[in-house]
Amino acid sequence: MEHTIDAKGKTPGRVAAAAATLLLGKNIGAPKNKTAPVKVKILNAAQALIDEKKLKQKMKARYSGYPGGLRKESWESIGVRKGYPEIVRVAIAGMLPNNKLKKLRMKNLEIVA
Repeated sequence: MEHTIDAKGKTPGRVAAAAATLLLGKNIGAPKNKTAPVKVKILNAAQALIDEKKLKQKMKARYSGYPGGLRKESWESIGVRKGYPEIVRVAIAGMLPNNKLKKLRMKNLEIVA
């Protein structure tokens, strides 16, 4: 099954919630221990509605595993470095459970700018 979501004029959170629901297979009753046979395509991700204040406030954190290895990056710098579709991808990844299936589910996601 292939689903398309138009992100134009919508906030990244609303788009991410809809995409995460589809990727988890909640709409088709897929088992929780397997990836759902669903492909999700996000259109117009670069035209998503993101406030300037939110770009500065929201942070993406990653940890290297070493003491003092916590690195935080604002959505604004992510948007400049990788583009605004990456912000939508980060939001969707944050709404999926952190387990072995997360990478497999993210492979079923396609974001078009």
